[in-house]
Amino acid sequence: MTNKACPHDFGFLEEQEQLKKHGRSNNIPIVPRNTPIAGGRKGDQELLTTSYHHETSTFKPRNEIIKPARSHHPLHSEEQEQLKKHGRSNNIPIVPRNTPIAGGRKGDQELLTTSYHHETLETLACDLIFQFQGPVEAAKMSLEQPAGEMWQKIREELNEKADTKEADLAHIKEWLKKEPHLPDEFDDQRIMTFLRGCKFSLEKTKRKLDMYFTMRAAVPEFFNDRDVNRPELQEILNIVQMPPLPGLTPEGRRVIVMRGVDKDIQTPNVADAFKLALMLGDVRLAEEKEGVAGDVYVLDASVATPTHFAKFTPTLVKKFLVCVQEAYPVKLKEVHVINVSPLVDKIVNFVKPFIKDKIKERIFLHTDTNDLYKYVPKEMLPAEYGGNAGPMNDLHNAWVKKLDEYKDWFAEQENLKANEALRPGKPTNYDELFGIDGSFRQLVID
Repeated sequence: MTNKACPHDFGFLEEQEQLKKHGRSNNIPIVPRNTPIAGGRKGDQELLTTSYHHETSTFKPRNEIIKPARSHHPLHSEEQEQLKKHGRSNNIPIVPRNTPIAGGRKGDQELLTTSYHHETLETLACDLIFQFQGPVEAAKMSLEQPAGEMWQKIREELNEKADTKEADLAHIKEWLKKEPHLPDEFDDQRIMTFLRGCKFSLEKTKRKLDMYFTMRAAVPEFFNDRDVNRPELQEILNIVQMPPLPGLTPEGRRVIVMRGVDKDIQTPNVADAFKLALMLGDVRLAEEKEGVAGDVYVLDASVATPTHFAKFTPTLVKKFLVCVQEAYPVKLKEVHVINVSPLVDKIVNFVKPFIKDKIKERIFLHTDTNDLYKYVPKEMLPAEYGGNAGPMNDLHNAWVKKLDEYKDWFAEQENLKANEALRPGKPTNYDELFGIDGSFRQLVID
């Protein structure tokens, strides 16, 4: 099956791997091929990534780049100043003109620095990790991937071994083909994300994948009609924001910020809200190329009111939490609820019976946003929370565009689900999984 999950051109794998060894792969300015980039040119992505690779692949990490070289042939002062404003001038690999560099070529330094300047200044001068300087467009919304020492630590935490991971991947692919009730194929990147989320336990990976495809059949309200342009989904997106942030915490964790934007508007359809959250999860299965050390959720309850939760039935909540906890390779490290109120306490207590015990211990309620900074670096947060990641609206809009890029993939995936009629042994009983009635209308708010 052709993997259409990643519509962007991320450069040659061999080049990425070589750069990764030196902890520099996250600095490569990548944009979709033929996307207009700084200077108005098209088609330069391959030139830029290939050029950057040739000049960089044998260099050590940034702090060890040949420092004396900076005095030999710097950029034009105007270019340096413009890049310096965005904190990126130190990332440019500078060597003396006509010095032999990686690949044995000479005389490419001017091409590299000039190309890097033009492509970087407007499109990527804002640091992809934290320093968004203006609107965040879909082409820029790339998730920072771990590299260097962080990458090595995550490999150890995930129990990922270079000499066995390909064999593990092949094992899971062969297992899928032998299971009559499951799809024959699933793309390699997503399988690898499941393996990492299960710390390369083959049996746990099989259980997760089985439940993933089972839930796709069991909960059509979450997994069908996943076109972000549908009016029903657009209505949700106008009142709820939940973007994964581009940066990583020092521990290598991904942070997702969720908030409502209007206290006077009810959530029109709870199932559609959960659908969008799982759509983001499916995109991340492809976009988290190297795996992360877990997820951190920041839930802003500043505009939460009882009317927002009036349509949240326990059955829907349980279906969603079964998906998150049992069907997706999520390592939920922390949940931080900020701007709490008595309503939040009631909601959390109501939801706790559906949450695993170890996750219950990772839920933190904060009345003061400053407390959040003890867990999540302030600088990596959106501007509304004192950080440098850009405004929430821009981050949100960039992810909406990314969901639209995956529209065809979502449509193709609707048929990838478990067929209980073909499952060996006893079919899954959906009623046993979700047999709860009631709603949050029953809550009494003090």
